[in-house]
Amino acid sequence: MKTVLQLDLAEAPDRLTLARTHARRGLPARAYAMALDLHHQALRNADELLLAESADCLAECCIMTAQYEPGIRFARSARALWQARGHAVRQAGASSRLAFLLSAIGEQEALAEAEAALTLAEQTGDPVEVIRALDATSVVLNLFKQPDRAIPFSERAVRLSRAEGFPVPWVLINLAEAKVQESLLSSSEGVRAAGIGQALEVTREALALARARGDGWVERLAVNNIAEYSLHVGDAATAEAILPEYDGAAGEPTDRCRIHHLWIRGRTLAAQGRADQALAPLLACRRLATALGELETLTPCHLDIANSYAALGDFERALAAHRAFHESYVRQASEAAQRRARIYALQREAEAWRAAATEAELRAATLAETNEMLSREAERLTRTSLEDPLTGLPNRRRLDVAFLDLLTTKAPFVLAMIDVDHFKQVNDRFSHPVGDAVLRTIADLLAAGARHDDLVVRYGGEEFALLMRDSDLTTAVRACDRLRASVQGYDWSTLCPGLEATISIGVAASNEDGSHDAIVALADFRLYRAKQTGRNRVIAAT
Repeated sequence: MKTVLQLDLAEAPDRLTLARTHARRGLPARAYAMALDLHHQALRNADELLLAESADCLAECCIMTAQYEPGIRFARSARALWQARGHAVRQAGASSRLAFLLSAIGEQEALAEAEAALTLAEQTGDPVEVIRALDATSVVLNLFKQPDRAIPFSERAVRLSRAEGFPVPWVLINLAEAKVQESLLSSSEGVRAAGIGQALEVTREALALARARGDGWVERLAVNNIAEYSLHVGDAATAEAILPEYDGAAGEPTDRCRIHHLWIRGRTLAAQGRADQALAPLLACRRLATALGELETLTPCHLDIANSYAALGDFERALAAHRAFHESYVRQASEAAQRRARIYALQREAEAWRAAATEAELRAATLAETNEMLSREAERLTRTSLEDPLTGLPNRRRLDVAFLDLLTTKAPFVLAMIDVDHFKQVNDRFSHPVGDAVLRTIADLLAAGARHDDLVVRYGGEEFALLMRDSDLTTAVRACDRLRASVQGYDWSTLCPGLEATISIGVAASNEDGSHDAIVALADFRLYRAKQTGRNRVIAAT
């Protein structure tokens, strides 16, 4: 008679197939639970094949449910297990999943992983894994803000999938996303509209294909994306018309998909001037995203809520939402950095363990070499994590570090938030390379005009921040006005004939509020007022 354990192991392939079917039918949470149970069973019984298969399925489910950190662990495990078994095709698939998951948290290793996956897939000649690796490479490049490089990989994946007779909807989804990102970088309204029009066509094709396959996850994703892309070209009517189709998709929506849907629904209503109706889905989005810690959508949702309250004349709630936006933005950057650090540490720990186990006789030399390598890498990571590559200024992480120091010393300070006026028009009229040159020049002017102990950082986009330690508000306002005048008086024609640039500044002092995040929000609100009241000015009081 078979034991219960033997029955479980005999049933494992069927249960694994069912888990994969659930994932394809828009039930990734259910698929994840089944695959995790199989994974634990494989660990208990030292079944390496089941361990690899279940880790693959778990990594795929983690992509669908945005569980990036556990997904990375499962993908690394699957890749190592397939490599140990000499199964190059499955190793390539695990590497493709790993590349996607790494790119989702901004890990630069993702591109090398995607390239390795593509090389291995092409060596095996397996068309499914070549398509997967091409798509992963495109996703990585697009997430790293290089859509022009991403699109050829996506287009090749689409061509190959059609030639092989099994077009896959997620490849079309990612091609459309890359086209949208490339279009949004264009200074030409016509080019943007044409690119987004192509993306909408491709996404509708993906929607039809997902429905034919019963893939509810991609179906909901496509519906949300069609609405979002339509908003990019000012077509709120199409967005409103497509959104109800979300509820009719197969399977169950993931929390991330539900959050995205609520956000897009709120933005659609706001775009139609229905701010009072927009608040309900936006606030629901905020509640769910807050409960789940989903900062990627929560951060812009706070801003949309602030804009909706402002449109209704409720400026007190608008300011509160605007402050929440800044707090969420800071937290998002901090958590992403912490997540990368944890994954990096786990990876290094595993590598060190394997080296110690297999090369015990060379332990001393290996440890010395590893320590030197880690020291160099730590130095490089510290430098790059605190520096803005475009301007050479410190970035907002460096500002966070400075805030921590001030929290310890209780020293007074003044914070100025600085924004380049009409910067989008500079990009649209003179090109993005000229826009980059403007940012570099303003960075140089700010750094040259600041005191030795002041900290000038690039806060993000066209926004800078100036932290003035041991300063009072009156002195800081005079200093900021000198900086404003130096930017206005600069001969911008040396960069491009007809070019002009000015800055607006909002200033707040540490004695005006109780927390650093509140001071940031207050300075940013005053910057907003400076831009509302004419730009090219300094405002230090509400």
